[in-house]
Amino acid sequence: MPAVYHSWYTDQEIPGIPIELLDASGNVVDLSSGWTATAAKLVDSSNVVVVSQTDNMTLAATSPNIVINRWSATTLSTIATAMGTTKQVTYELRVYVRRTADSADEVPMSSAPLRVEFKLAAT
Repeated sequence: MPAVYHSWYTDQEIPGIPIELLDASGNVVDLSSGWTATAAKLVDSSNVVVVSQTDNMTLAATSPNIVINRWSATTLSTIATAMGTTKQVTYELRVYVRRTADSADEVPMSSAPLRVEFKLAAT
């Protein structure tokens, strides 16, 4: 299955990204209580974390049960700096949610990885 792509310019905070965490039976996991969104990590092709955003995420009981509401200005600045003069980059998006009862982390995964493309904003 091909990757799912989302695209932004480095000066564009929205739209957000809806994500689903499903259980083994394919049902949406209720993340409305007992869970915390801890990080949205953008990982490059060398498996290095370029930036980790820890805010602007919402968890819910129904689909989509994870939403990155927007990219923060700090995140976008870090991405633009990492890009240098490269006009376009693509990262894998890994979102971490933590079960508060035992501090166990989970990363929603599927056969179609989430890819996030950033393009340098005009100067």
